[in-house]
Amino acid sequence: MRLKAEMAAQGYNPASLSICANLNRRAVTDLLEGRAQSPKLSTAYALAKALNVGLDSLTGSAPQPSLAPRLAEILAQYDEADQERLAAAILSLPRAPG
Repeated sequence: MRLKAEMAAQGYNPASLSICANLNRRAVTDLLEGRAQSPKLSTAYALAKALNVGLDSLTGSAPQPSLAPRLAEILAQYDEADQERLAAAILSLPRAPG
């Protein structure tokens, strides 16, 4: 599941998401920490609804954007915080018209 990434993008932590999804906090932390590999469908739907995303996007069955293999290799060398700083730096570069 892409739960962790979606939570980070929307500013949720396990406690706040569990409240919003009307789930036990343990259900969220078990998914995040890999103790629950296949959540109940009702849990997955509750999380998707709370995050306002489709279930397919949360489970990974949605189409993924293409990333050049060389770029993926480079990004894999950095932790998430450094990747965010790299993204900000890239976005600050001037773009060619057209």
